[in-house]
Amino acid sequence: MAIISKITVQKKAKQRYNLFIQEQGNDRYAFSVDEDILIKYGLRKGQDLNEAEMRELVDADEAKRTQHLAVHYLSYRMRSEKEIYDYLIKKERQSEHIAKAIDFLKQERLIDDNAFAGAFVRTKTRSALIGPNKVKQQLIQKGVQESVIDEALHSYDIDWQIDVLSAWLKNKR
Repeated sequence: MAIISKITVQKKAKQRYNLFIQEQGNDRYAFSVDEDILIKYGLRKGQDLNEAEMRELVDADEAKRTQHLAVHYLSYRMRSEKEIYDYLIKKERQSEHIAKAIDFLKQERLIDDNAFAGAFVRTKTRSALIGPNKVKQQLIQKGVQESVIDEALHSYDIDWQIDVLSAWLKNKR
């Protein structure tokens, strides 16, 4: 059994807290947790923790950190589910934490491959002169399912392609 002797706010990350435990009359740093974990588990000075509880706290904190990484990665632009998964694997996060983070992002509607594919197609059709096959190839590389891609490419009809090509030819003259 260990007794929490002190809880301090981290200097650079104000949403994280350092937990110290009493060991042979001295305070020893044990681990740090996110503010949400601190509140969820009701951690306080003088509380007894056994080894299993400490492991559970560290695991919950790692899951929360994985979630924060995913949200941060999404903050730059929309991403497909596979892009997020690959990023978190590259960051050496645990599979069960990745699954929880992706479930959280879906629940909060922060990732949606249908919306991603639609936005990707709209962006590519307006900013680049590439055809539907190239866009489809790029979406496949991003891990979007073919049925979702086909639905997103529905707006890429032949009339639109002729209009874009005509405008491009007019600019070349």
